[in-house]
Amino acid sequence: MIGFSTYLGSLIFLIIIWGTLPEEVPAHYNALGEVGRWGSKWELLSGFSQWFLPVTIIGMGIPIVLGIIKQKRIQ
Repeated sequence: MIGFSTYLGSLIFLIIIWGTLPEEVPAHYNALGEVGRWGSKWELLSGFSQWFLPVTIIGMGIPIVLGIIKQKRIQ
């Protein structure tokens, strides 16, 4: 639930500030903290679908799977 709340909160925050974002945003930083690549602000949305959503699904799925395994052991 915490993972999903974090994901949802980040998505809502992104929607709120969307109009104030420049068209190009930093997409990668090097070890010195300098911008290594610039990308479109639309890449921020693809980041949500490529990273946060799978992590959230896995984070929510592990307790479910462990609960099923525990129930099968009890039977």
